[in-house]
Amino acid sequence: MIEIRDERILSHSPSDVWNALIAFEHYGRWNPQIHSLKGRGAVHETLQATVVAPFFKSLTFSFRPTITVWESEQALAWTGGVKGVLFGRHYWKLKPYKNGTKLVHGEQFTGCLSYCIPSSLQVKMQQAYEQASVSLEQYLNGTS
Repeated sequence: MIEIRDERILSHSPSDVWNALIAFEHYGRWNPQIHSLKGRGAVHETLQATVVAPFFKSLTFSFRPTITVWESEQALAWTGGVKGVLFGRHYWKLKPYKNGTKLVHGEQFTGCLSYCIPSSLQVKMQQAYEQASVSLEQYLNGTS
């Protein structure tokens, strides 16, 4: 398994962060990787996502992840791909922290092709996830 993970403190309440994360129609306003996210927010619901590859900015692709975790103001996760080949679990975890929120944002990749992801690409993916977390904070601040 390969995991990309970013952890940081946001200066907004878990409620505010959660509301931004579940406003799928606004992802294109703040998330530099997920240009479009459509669907109904509930466990087992299938979303329609359009993303830009962190390694090649002009490459976009669409896929249909399934929501696997929906815990209000605590956690959101979805999965997609082909089990055993390349399968991803994208997650957001929120915990109250002082006057804000501890945000853990990442993705776990499994399957035989996950071991073929070069370290240079993993570095770019790490940077992309960090940027998404920073962009979420900027969006919540009204500066994105």
